[in-house]
Amino acid sequence: MLLQVRVDNIDVRSALRGWVRLDPDIMKNLDLTTGDTIKITGKKTTAAIVIPDKIDYVGSNKIRMDNIVRKNCGVLMGGIVKIEKFEPKHAKKLTLVPLNEKIEGSGERIRRNLIARPVIKGDIIYYKFTISKSMRQNLFKYSRCDRSMPPIGGISFLVHETDPEDEIVQVVDKTKITILSEPINQLPETIQDYADILKKKLKEILKKKFLKEISFERIAYKLNIDIKLGINENEVQDLVEDLLKTGEIKGEMMIDRLVLVHDP
Repeated sequence: MLLQVRVDNIDVRSALRGWVRLDPDIMKNLDLTTGDTIKITGKKTTAAIVIPDKIDYVGSNKIRMDNIVRKNCGVLMGGIVKIEKFEPKHAKKLTLVPLNEKIEGSGERIRRNLIARPVIKGDIIYYKFTISKSMRQNLFKYSRCDRSMPPIGGISFLVHETDPEDEIVQVVDKTKITILSEPINQLPETIQDYADILKKKLKEILKKKFLKEISFERIAYKLNIDIKLGINENEVQDLVEDLLKTGEIKGEMMIDRLVLVHDP
């Protein structure tokens, strides 16, 4: 059975785990139980582990997901996706590429973290890890981080290859995970998919006459409030550069900000 549901944002505790929360009524209709896999189709296809949503969402016809799952299925907040119960094949092999960071290491620890997670080639996944005491001490030397903050960090990976190929697969105990050390530095496909929407919103932000300059960090913050696509400063710079080249905005790009020039 295939059903359409509306996308909403998931709670912080459930985010970045490959989970989605689903209206309990929809779970009954699809004969789903906690921990089952569902196939999610928007502009692209991905999969996630389903857990029932809170009582406030009964009858809402909503699926709640984090920004990574939204990117993986190519949908924005408030959009519509198709979902169905799905039984993924076990992954024999998985090749992961770090996004924007060069790392060295074995896939064994990551495999343990990803057990039961469904993935497909092209997915972005987030791996949480614990920061050692010595690493935390070094971080605190160079930042104003609160010492009471949880000792947790994370790295984003692109699923580069799967075996079986081009199918939704599930990570299991016997899955062999290979990590390619060289990072990929590129705009996620979903950012490209929504470039026109982002540029339109970006021009609205920059049209304000009182605005003389603005940091890329601030632009990313404003865009993510309205569009909730999870874009970062580097992606903002690419969008700004495109608008400058086409003459849609006038200004000069600095290292961390845009200095605007307004017509008289």
